[in-house]
Amino acid sequence: MSIRKLIGTVLNVERTGETKIIDDEKWEKCIFTLRIEGFSKRTPNEKLPYGIRGKEVKLIRWCCFDWHYKIGVKKL
Repeated sequence: MSIRKLIGTVLNVERTGETKIIDDEKWEKCIFTLRIEGFSKRTPNEKLPYGIRGKEVKLIRWCCFDWHYKIGVKKL
């Protein structure tokens, strides 16, 4: 079974204020707004269905380090 991962560009990072401590590090729950661009390089033959490219989606992730909050980067 092949796992097809979508990739997109981060447009916005919203911090929710919800935190938890893991291995003495403070992690914060964030909501990322991504613009869908296609599938990851691991699935080069896959094509996005019509109308999905350019759509914005929300993704919830836990962040800890400063590079987790960057805007304009690619995210799976």
